[in-house]
Amino acid sequence: MMKKIISLALLFCFVICSTAMADLVDSFDVGHDYLTNGVAGTGWSGIMNGGNATVFDASITAADKLRITGVGDWGGAGTGGPFLYKEVAGDFIAESKAGAEHFACAGLMVRLADTAAGGAGEDNMILAYWPVEFWNVGTIFWPTDNDARPEYDNSGYNAGVIPSYLRVERRGADFYWSRSSDGVTWEALPSANPMVRPDMDVAVLQVGLIQNFGGWAEQDVDYEYFTLIEQVTAFSGTKKVNEGGSATTITVDLLGPAPTAPVGVVLTEVTAGDPNDLLMNGSQSPLTLTFPAGTTQQTLTIQAIDDDLQEGPQNVKLTAEVFSDDANYANHPGGSILINVIDNEAGLLVDEGDGVTVDEDGTISDSISIVLTRQPVADVTVTISTDGQTSVTSPLVFTSANWNTAQSAAVTGVDDAVLENDPHTGTLSFSASSSDPAYQGVTAFDIVATIAENECGAWGYSRYDANQDCVVNLSDMAQLALQWMQCTFPNADGCIDMR
Repeated sequence: MMKKIISLALLFCFVICSTAMADLVDSFDVGHDYLTNGVAGTGWSGIMNGGNATVFDASITAADKLRITGVGDWGGAGTGGPFLYKEVAGDFIAESKAGAEHFACAGLMVRLADTAAGGAGEDNMILAYWPVEFWNVGTIFWPTDNDARPEYDNSGYNAGVIPSYLRVERRGADFYWSRSSDGVTWEALPSANPMVRPDMDVAVLQVGLIQNFGGWAEQDVDYEYFTLIEQVTAFSGTKKVNEGGSATTITVDLLGPAPTAPVGVVLTEVTAGDPNDLLMNGSQSPLTLTFPAGTTQQTLTIQAIDDDLQEGPQNVKLTAEVFSDDANYANHPGGSILINVIDNEAGLLVDEGDGVTVDEDGTISDSISIVLTRQPVADVTVTISTDGQTSVTSPLVFTSANWNTAQSAAVTGVDDAVLENDPHTGTLSFSASSSDPAYQGVTAFDIVATIAENECGAWGYSRYDANQDCVVNLSDMAQLALQWMQCTFPNADGCIDMR
């Protein structure tokens, strides 16, 4: 009964919404053979690895469901199974309900289409529905980064009560994953609230349904529906302001058609620390921009509040919430915007570029640059300290002649013998010393470096790596055989009864 209610609601939303936004609402109640016809006329963008399926159709083999059947190899860190995806720009909310049989792993996946853009390997995140009782598996979360795929948040079988509803919400580089047993009460994944992926903070991502086959028999997966709701606001213009400087103008656009009812966009400053860094249209946060019916664009003035605090550079985040009676805008994410605020007190400007990323092998290094904000009357020595996870060039000396010329500091990872998370992090801290009282004791915000681990097991172990030595070979088969032999007699010592 719940499925029919969901389907009717989604069909109504499809009729209302599909002509406006690039949203996708598919209740799979219209017959379509994806193997024969591809994605033509469906609203989906494409299929990856469709040849691994023997059945791939909506409401043909299984009424009001997308049925995928096939035999193939376990996808591992890549995407070995069929992946039906929608390309989406900006923030979004995606949701589905899955059902699986015979070791088939059904999942909701977000993928970086341009593999090279994220590094040397596959980059994706999968929240998988995989009810396997004898392994006590219900759902599993796999965030793959450069082919390294750790495993988190196994929900457990829980006597057959398994969260089969899957959801992900994107807000820039932050991805919020959750699961539900009824589609009403949602549980945020402990490891992914949010899962921060700067490497996947790109304009366009692939979002959709992924199935990985076990490889030893034909398996089925059913999906009952899929919804993708896209961000409805966009921000353009110069996003940099200086304390004591003039205001800048931001253009705010609604991404859908001219609204039939007023649309309210509430902008809220959410930066930690001082919540009053900006004036928006002359007022502090929060501010509501109102788009009258028929209007899709507004302008917003941003000005930095000139305070007496030594803050250094700040990326101040504004989030947008959207309210309207127009169905094209109601319940859609509004996105966010980062405003770079340059402090005018004496201080250190530290530029980490797109983030500091290193590894323990010494094959990946990075750098940061530092410059002073005001000319000093005496030399300034900047010391960079670490927590032992990284090594960095330090100290750097600035004079009254070179104070406004950026100096670089090389950052490398420290190769230790400790098994840590992959990736793990290290902190860089900054302090200045000088006989110029304006700079003595001045600090800057810490920088967190991302460090790739090189110890066996940091990325998790394959389900088939029985001895957990990061190699799947005959030794693992021998250990599995030993476990089987221990079960020759019922209730034998060391036997795990799977009946």
